[in-house]
Amino acid sequence: MPTAARLPFATRNLYKGVLANLNKRGYDYVAGLEIECHIFKREETRMAPEDAGQPGRRRTSVCCRTAISISPSSATTRWSRWLEFIRRDMLALGLPLRSVEVEYGPSQCEFTFQPTTDLMPADSMVLFRSAVKQICHRRGYHATFMCRPKIPNVVSSGWHLHQSIVSRDTGKNLFMSTVPDEALSPFGCGYLAGLLAQCARCHRVHHPDHQRLQALPFLFAGAGGGGGGGGTARSGAATTAVR
Repeated sequence: MPTAARLPFATRNLYKGVLANLNKRGYDYVAGLEIECHIFKREETRMAPEDAGQPGRRRTSVCCRTAISISPSSATTRWSRWLEFIRRDMLALGLPLRSVEVEYGPSQCEFTFQPTTDLMPADSMVLFRSAVKQICHRRGYHATFMCRPKIPNVVSSGWHLHQSIVSRDTGKNLFMSTVPDEALSPFGCGYLAGLLAQCARCHRVHHPDHQRLQALPFLFAGAGGGGGGGGTARSGAATTAVR
C-alpha cells in the first residue's frame, strides 16, 4: 500500500493479531500437521513446440505405487527410495518432521509433523508444500497436493490440523479434562463449539473451487471439526480435517 500500512485482509497479519490476543490472555496455540499428497513419476515432458499452448498438453505420469492398501510394510519398502530424499531434505530445512507414511490410495503418501506453536505450523505448511514440489521436480517426479487429481483410481488427499491451547506459565494443555471418561474439558468443548460454528464459513476457504467440492462424496473424512474418542481426546486436541 502507498502508506506502507498493513493490508487488513492479509491472512498472516490476521493470524498474528489472533495470536497476540491469545498470548495476552496467557495462552499459546499449539498445532500438529498431517499432510497428504500424491507423487507420480514423469514419463514424458512434452516440450516440443507443438506442445506449447495455453494450456499445453498434459505431461504423461505413472504411479509410484499402484496397490490400494493401508500402510503395509512391503509398500513402505518399495516407496523408500522415493520418500527418503524428501525426508532427508525436510530435515535439512529444519522442518519438525515426525513421520513419513504410505497412505491408502495409489501413489499417495502422508507426512506428519511435531506439534509446534504460534506461526510455525502455518510457516511449516507453506514451506513444506513448496519444497516437496521443487524437490520432486528436480528428480523427475511430480508432486501434487490437489484434493483429487483427474487421474483414474486415485483417492482424495487432504490434511489434518490437531489443535490445542496451553498455558504460557505452566504449559498445561487446557483441553485436557480432569474428569474421568470426559473427552474434553469445558474450555476444550467451548473451543470445539467455536470450530463447529464457523465450519460453514470456513468451507469457502477450504473449498474455493469446483474441483474440491467434487471430491467431497469420495472422502473417508470430510472437511470439518471434531474432538473426542480415541487418542485425540486423551491427548487433549481438537482436530479439523480439511480436504
